[in-house]
Amino acid sequence: MKRGEGLFLGRGLLLLLGIWLAVSPWLFGYAVHAHAVQDTITGALLVVAAICSPLFGRVTSLPLWMAMMLGIWTVVTPMMYGQAGKSFSANNDLIVGLLTVLAAEIALGSRARIRLFAGRADPDGAAGQTSLW
Repeated sequence: MKRGEGLFLGRGLLLLLGIWLAVSPWLFGYAVHAHAVQDTITGALLVVAAICSPLFGRVTSLPLWMAMMLGIWTVVTPMMYGQAGKSFSANNDLIVGLLTVLAAEIALGSRARIRLFAGRADPDGAAGQTSLW
C-alpha cells in the first residue's frame, strides 16, 4: 500500500458506514425501536466527521478520533436500550460500530505514518551526539 492510501481508505469507509447507519433503520423497518433516531443521528455525525477529516487533516486528527468514539458508542447503544441479542438492529449496530472503529484506526495509523515520514531524511544521522561506548 502506498503512503496515504490507508488514510483515504479509512475516510471512505467512515463515509459509507455513516450513510449506512443513518439510513438502515428506515430501510429495514426497525425505525419503531427506541434507538432508530439515535442510529440516524450517529450516522449523520459519522458522515460529518468523515467529511471534516480531509478539511482539517493537516491541523488535527480530531474528526477521526470522534469517528472512533462514535463507533464505540454505536457498539454500546443496543445494550443501553436492552436490545442486545438476536435482533437485526442490535447486530447491525454491533457490526457497523466495530467496522467504524477499525476504519478510524486505519485512518489514524496511516495519518500518523504520513506525519512521521513527512520530514526529509537527516543526512548526518547521529553525528555530533555523545556516545557511551
